[in-house]
Amino acid sequence: MLKSKKFNVLGFFLILALLFSVLTKLSKKYTQTFAFQIEMKNVPKADVILQDSSQQIDVTVSTYGFNLIAYYLKTPKLSLDFSNLERTKKAYIWTEKTDISNIASQFDRNVEILTIKPDSIHFRYDANFTKKVPVVLTSDIKFASGFDVIDHYILKPDSVEIIGPKVILDSINSIETDLLKLNNINSPITAELKLNVAKIQEFVNVSHESIVVKANIEKFTEGSVSVPVTVINIPKGLEIKYFPKEINVVFYASLSGFNNISSNNFRIECDFSKLEESETTLKAVIVQEPRQVKNVRLNTRQIEFIIIE
Repeated sequence: MLKSKKFNVLGFFLILALLFSVLTKLSKKYTQTFAFQIEMKNVPKADVILQDSSQQIDVTVSTYGFNLIAYYLKTPKLSLDFSNLERTKKAYIWTEKTDISNIASQFDRNVEILTIKPDSIHFRYDANFTKKVPVVLTSDIKFASGFDVIDHYILKPDSVEIIGPKVILDSINSIETDLLKLNNINSPITAELKLNVAKIQEFVNVSHESIVVKANIEKFTEGSVSVPVTVINIPKGLEIKYFPKEINVVFYASLSGFNNISSNNFRIECDFSKLEESETTLKAVIVQEPRQVKNVRLNTRQIEFIIIE
């Protein structure tokens, strides 16, 4: 018990001595340089500050240790009001001499500012432009057996506005979504997806942060119809006979729309003008098909023909 009391007393005095030492150090004056991040205020909406401009100012101050604690706890910042800066055709110009009062006002009166480096900064800017680009869905969707999406995926909005320097916007033609990954899907889809803007430079703004994707999902079945073959671009004065006259078209369609599909919804053509000299058959191509079908294919693509003299 006695040893325990002695240990507690010793610990108390050690803590007291440590506190006294810390307080003594904090009560002394120190000189220290801090890198202050620049906060840009009142930048005109028509302009965008380019990223290659310096984003910090090194400020050397002299003050008591107590006042320095705040600068160590979080990154210090300085606010620069761009409405007060000189503006040229290429840059906003900040100088220490013209803005020293603004900087001084952001420090406690017990903090003495010794030096500020650099003493001037040129903030290069470019005019803001607006461009509308489509949203591209990034997905990895696996459907339950026999199920698929009807028509197409609906994105709301399906396009967004990007705002920034023209030289950057010219290289951006679309915005992708984050990955939509789903498995064994057999019912309608509704999901909110963030736009993947990580590849876009920091000084390009996007009108939306996310979009909503929707899709109607239904059971599909396989069907087929016999469709007449039409040969086009036959030279004048030339007569041919060809076989087969009709080809089976195989497709998948939703159960709800299956009965509405007929041979009249399809068109198969062979273009005689694309026939090479060494070829002896025409190639059949589907040039028209209904929007609601999927995985459309022909039983054969080769059309035999003979020229009638």
